[in-house]
Amino acid sequence: MLEARSRHSITRFRRGVRWKAGISRLLWLLGGAILGAAGWVQIEKLLPAPPTAPAAEITTPHRITVDASDPHSLQTAVAASHEGEIIQAQQVLMPAPSTSKTGLT
Repeated sequence: MLEARSRHSITRFRRGVRWKAGISRLLWLLGGAILGAAGWVQIEKLLPAPPTAPAAEITTPHRITVDASDPHSLQTAVAASHEGEIIQAQQVLMPAPSTSKTGLT
């Protein structure tokens, strides 16, 4: 130590207890966190969040009924249907093979 003092006469050795410095740093950290949280709350009050889109409405599926007396009615109903619609048919005889539509079950 004497050698360090002779070369660096301006350098001072710390005196005192180190736990005091640790408590001081901890208090500064907590104070900064509290001020940051309070600032965040104030910004949220001044600048509210943008409005969200309304939730999609729940609708019941549209039903298409097929007349059993018309042999082409099922093919017409399939061609006119959209995704999610229900086609109700009662023993319809198909005159020819029909082409399937994507998404039809």
